[in-house]
Amino acid sequence: MAAKKKNAQKIIEDYLTEKYGEVQPQWQFTINTICENLQMIEDCRQEIKRVGLYNDRTGRKNPLIATIKDCQAVLLKCYQQLGLTPWSESKIKGDNENGDAELLQQIMG
Repeated sequence: MAAKKKNAQKIIEDYLTEKYGEVQPQWQFTINTICENLQMIEDCRQEIKRVGLYNDRTGRKNPLIATIKDCQAVLLKCYQQLGLTPWSESKIKGDNENGDAELLQQIMG
């Protein structure tokens, strides 16, 4: 495992331990997925930096841009599973369970 990936894993595990008291075994897959996707994004960025955003001959975007976008979507889902976003944290705590419905009601009038 790359040093950067190990560092990300330690940061996540330390944060979850502080927040929830321990890292549950079932969270390990999600934590590993986060680390792998962060590493993949970094690898894609380095390659894009090397070859560029666009192919000069075809004018098409580098396909690694789509890979980064896919990785970001996976990361968001993983963050939500572990309660690492404000929205998912409120759902785990059970805060304001009707908040979404109330907000929609206010928006819709």
